[in-house]
Amino acid sequence: MFYKFLGRILLALFPLLPGMAAAHEYWIAPGEFRPAAGVALPLTVCQGHDFPDCENFEFPDTFAGLTVSGEGVSERLELKADAGGAGVSQWQVPAAGRYAFTVQMIMIRRGREIPMYTARTEIFAPGKSAEAPPAGPDKGLVIQLVDAPAADSDVVLRVLNDGRPAETGLEIKPEKGRSYSISSDAKGAASLRKPAPGRYLIYSSFQGVSGSLSFEIPPK
Repeated sequence: MFYKFLGRILLALFPLLPGMAAAHEYWIAPGEFRPAAGVALPLTVCQGHDFPDCENFEFPDTFAGLTVSGEGVSERLELKADAGGAGVSQWQVPAAGRYAFTVQMIMIRRGREIPMYTARTEIFAPGKSAEAPPAGPDKGLVIQLVDAPAADSDVVLRVLNDGRPAETGLEIKPEKGRSYSISSDAKGAASLRKPAPGRYLIYSSFQGVSGSLSFEIPPK
């Protein structure tokens, strides 16, 4: 309960501390969220305060490589800094299905690697029904989609810290409209009630680590 309360306080302070928010919000922006199989999909690791706009920043060397999982795929992708400093990559979508991309910012403490920030996004290549969420890292704060987002439907989330449910606050940032906050329960579950179509960023912090999830709700 303490961390849930603390998370709500921090989320309430974000609008008053834009510099702090910009310093800690990272997300993965795919070129599209529903690419066709065979497409070369561009991917960008962004930092910013006004989602979905990427701001120029010095790409941290503490970022571990970008990984992709789903549909029997598990790969590490090369991540380079572009002219503006954002991390960029590209991936050939092999087949229809559901895929997750993850990048983590790593800190070394007492000889241990600690994922201080975990950014995740999910894409859905049309042609196959979406199944369970693709595997994510077993360390760090991971925000997952439980099911594929759909118009006129609730979006159900799962929040995990080191693989265990996390009860904490989440900040919801739609690409259009005002940000708002919700909370996950003791099982790590949270829901967005029939959000409008468009792109979303969800940000959370728990026990000193942070995470984000970017996704898109398709039009009706």
